[in-house]
Amino acid sequence: MQKPLHPHRYRETMSAAIARLEDIAAGTEPLERLAIEFSGVSQAELSTRRQYLNHIERLIANWIGDGCQAFDAVAFMDELVHSECWPFVLQRDLGDRVTYVHFGQVERMVLKSQEAAFIEGFYFRKILGDEGDALEITFVCNGPVWNELEHGPYGHALRTASQIAICAIPIGSELPEALNETVLHGDDEFKSDSVISLARRVVGNIIAILHKKPDLSAMPYLGPLH
Repeated sequence: MQKPLHPHRYRETMSAAIARLEDIAAGTEPLERLAIEFSGVSQAELSTRRQYLNHIERLIANWIGDGCQAFDAVAFMDELVHSECWPFVLQRDLGDRVTYVHFGQVERMVLKSQEAAFIEGFYFRKILGDEGDALEITFVCNGPVWNELEHGPYGHALRTASQIAICAIPIGSELPEALNETVLHGDDEFKSDSVISLARRVVGNIIAILHKKPDLSAMPYLGPLH
């Protein structure tokens, strides 16, 4: 049974995968097992995906350190996926804490390139960008494959857990233009999937809600969740 939120599921799943590698290193598992764990993963891919894992692991560690703040967008999603992005200026950041926003499982958020996977939410935080303060967005995915990762090869867990896409919106920029034009970094297949355009729009509207637009209701608060 999956834990409902990405940060909890990620930590539990990757801890189990890493424990297997530690057993091999300690000699409690045969060395031949190492080839199975990394089967099909090139050195170049391993290096790239470890960078994505480092990003998400730091993000989750900071999320925990900041008090596990999370918002529940599930009740809003049916409206949000059918709405155009409300135009507004991102006049301020949304606080110094890492925050997670949960979409849940939404049919229109399913990846076109991988039909069993779907965008389940995003993290946001304030960062210092190239042109000053910016709001960093990190999209994350879910799907049935997560149920297999605790006992599957590490390479499989590596690819699934590093399926993220990251962008940064400068404070003071106009949305939705800035959100639509910002460059995405991360998993090549995920960041180029056509569903990302919908995810950008949904995120823009959620940012508007959390930006305390007077004509929008408040986003339900889930956290702190440990």
